[in-house]
Amino acid sequence: MLVYRLPTARPDETLYSVCARIRLSNTAGCDRDACRSLLGQSMSTHVDEFPVDLNHFCKVTHEDYGVPLDIIKAHCLTPYFLTLERAIGKRNENKGSLQTIRFSLAQVSNGGSVHWRICPTCVAREKTQLGVAYWHRQHQLPGSLMCALDETFLYECEIPALVRHNRFLLPDEVKTHKPPNWNTFNECREILSGLAHLNSSILVDRSIERDLDIARSTIWGALADRGLLSQQGKIDRKYFLQDLLQRYEPLEVLNCFSHDLSVSVLNRLISQLSNNSITSPTQQLLLLFHLFGSWESYQSKYQWQLAFSEANASSSRQLESPSVTEQHRKRCIEIREQFPTISRTGLARASGRSFRWLLQNDSAWLDKNFIRYQRGSNATPHKQLALEIREK
Repeated sequence: MLVYRLPTARPDETLYSVCARIRLSNTAGCDRDACRSLLGQSMSTHVDEFPVDLNHFCKVTHEDYGVPLDIIKAHCLTPYFLTLERAIGKRNENKGSLQTIRFSLAQVSNGGSVHWRICPTCVAREKTQLGVAYWHRQHQLPGSLMCALDETFLYECEIPALVRHNRFLLPDEVKTHKPPNWNTFNECREILSGLAHLNSSILVDRSIERDLDIARSTIWGALADRGLLSQQGKIDRKYFLQDLLQRYEPLEVLNCFSHDLSVSVLNRLISQLSNNSITSPTQQLLLLFHLFGSWESYQSKYQWQLAFSEANASSSRQLESPSVTEQHRKRCIEIREQFPTISRTGLARASGRSFRWLLQNDSAWLDKNFIRYQRGSNATPHKQLALEIREK
């Protein structure tokens, strides 16, 4: 495919959606050819599973959409999952660069090949204003069943595997249906709205690298504030389960939450939380929402914990390093150990700075350790003693 026309990328648009609209604006033999042209050569022939080579994509599009990192931040879900993990203090074992890891097109755009969602209000508005609807990242996030922009419940998409594998599809080209248990959604509206807004805030978060130890302390501090830790500082399994299930009871009938809210899975969550190894993004989201309610609240608690930790570290450093008084005392004692008969006058000549400081700020110690002698009682000539010290 010869790329000669590049449509403008839309806010919150997935990479899959951008590629689909590029394909729509240009000529290609088929959608598979379009994938090879935009994303690089691959043995895969499935459009949704095509591996993404961001360097190739940026080269073909002449960096009109930015460099690889710009693409990741604006059109992929990867930053969301990393931010979510860091918020609970989980260490990512994958050390590879984001720009070089080749996820599939559906994975970086929609989190997978199934369970794609659309907002009917967004689709109608975009069709009217732009002429074509596009896929939104925030609609595909785990735990998001509501559009944070329109406060509208999301519809699920019916896309047969054969169609996904062979064609690029935009939201107005697919069949949609209401999720199961649709009649119970209104009962969960407050929670679903809160989760959607939390997800949206995490997705667009551009904070600097988070200190994972501080993030973990923030989580455990919130658990303690809710009375969910035992006297030994461990999670109280009974009260934790009661607290979480009571909060999320309305969600248990919804398919995307039923597994993560089962008692057996929540028991594993307690063990994973204790070992800092929570793997389910949905459980990570539910835990954050339960403990903090919003991303702003979490950020505030994190910043407080960070400031508290820095203050403690500063105090520890001050305690560990000798004080100015101790440094001057040590210097005077070292001189006396070398010259046991040294007088105060000799000390003043040998280390005037320490002598003057102690005379002004710690005269009681100086008088106790270096007694004032009467004139003529010193055995060692002052000038010669000072000279010997300098020569050493």
